[in-house]
Amino acid sequence: MRCLLLAVLGGIAYLPVMCASGDASASVPISEKARSAAQWTLHIEGLRLPPGRGGIVEVYASPADSAPEASTDQANYLGYIAPVPKNSREALHGVVVKGALMDLTPKLDALKNAKEIRVTLVLPKSAEDQKPAWDKIYITFK
Repeated sequence: MRCLLLAVLGGIAYLPVMCASGDASASVPISEKARSAAQWTLHIEGLRLPPGRGGIVEVYASPADSAPEASTDQANYLGYIAPVPKNSREALHGVVVKGALMDLTPKLDALKNAKEIRVTLVLPKSAEDQKPAWDKIYITFK
C-alpha cells in the first residue's frame, strides 16, 4: 500500500498521511501551523471491514507518545462509525466506507501540542486478526 503526501489546496492544509492495511492504528504528524488552527477534522478514506463484519468501529485519537487507551470512557474517544452492509454480498466480502469525517475540535486542548497523533480504529468484540483497514487517514485544519 502506498502512502500519500498531499499539498495545501484551497485554504485547507492536508497533513502527511500514514497508510495502513491490517493495522488498527496510524500516526499523523502535526505541523506547527496546524497547532494554531481553530478547527481540525479527521478524514478516514476507504475504510474496509473484514468479511462478515458490520456494526460499530470505535475511533480514538491521542498524542503518539502517550499510552493508547481503548475505552469509550477515556478522553481520547472521538466516537464511532457504524458501517452496515447493503446486502448479503457486501457482508460476505466486507463493508467498504468511501469516507468518514470526525470533528477533532472539541479535543484540541489534548491534541494540539503533540508532534504526532495516533489514530486508532477498534472493532469491539472481534478476533485479533479482524482489524479494520483503510486507504488514507489525514487531518485537515482551518
